Amino acid sequence: MDPFLKYAKRFGGKCGGLNQVDYIKKYALDTQDGVCYALCLSYIALQAKGINFGSVREQKSIWTFVDGLQCVYDNFRNHRTEHSRLVPEWARVTASLAGLRTLGCIQGAGPSYVEIGNSLKENQGGALLAIGRHACAVFKEKDGRVRFFEPNYGQATFIAWNSFIAFLSCFLHDQKIERQYGFALSKKISVYWYELT
Repeated sequence: MDPFLKYAKRFGGKCGGLNQVDYIKKYALDTQDGVCYALCLSYIALQAKGINFGSVREQKSIWTFVDGLQCVYDNFRNHRTEHSRLVPEWARVTASLAGLRTLGCIQGAGPSYVEIGNSLKENQGGALLAIGRHACAVFKEKDGRVRFFEPNYGQATFIAWNSFIAFLSCFLHDQKIERQYGFALSKKISVYWYELT
């Protein structure tokens, strides 16, 4: 069983599957190395509008947009800075293209999942976690449900905030995930918060 499903089930999460590679191939996207950052921003924007990503994920136009947004993000790659509380230009530009406004960020947050969890808990709406060379999205609904979106595995929905935090800690500690993300526990996670413009 893959780590995503294993930990989601352990902590009471309901799962839906997705693998970005299937759609990269299906729609022959220009970005062959992954579109996780742009896919997460698009996911957050759709959820904020009340649109379930699962209901539109088969639409080619969604993936064409994601591909273009990922190209914009990749073009900023050489200009990124770390360890700043200021929202970097690349985060503002890509968010605005997705119809979002960046509310704030913590770049290079330590590996304390409690710290990250507390930061996310304070903000209803969407957050992007930049983890190693990968990105995931978290969306907190008005009713308190938490959706965790992982572009290589899918979505897990948790009713209780503490269940989500327990899942996140175990999932990111899994050796397979550490290797896949290029992330070790000594490395940093950056968190970006968004709302609709």
